[in-house]
Amino acid sequence: MLLRAKNYGKIAAGKALKKSFSADLPGGASASGKYVIALIDAGEDVVEADEADNVAVFGPLP
Repeated sequence: MLLRAKNYGKIAAGKALKKSFSADLPGGASASGKYVIALIDAGEDVVEADEADNVAVFGPLP
């Protein structure tokens, strides 16, 4: 279930961007056992030698 999508704009080559993120679950839903997944450059707008490093996964949540 997608809770929220956010576009943070472009990041310069060789730079990092740290952002916080929050979302509300639908009524009665629990975050326990779920994962947070971030997809960077989802539209593949940036040409890269390695596209495999554009996903970050955290979880399962306690």
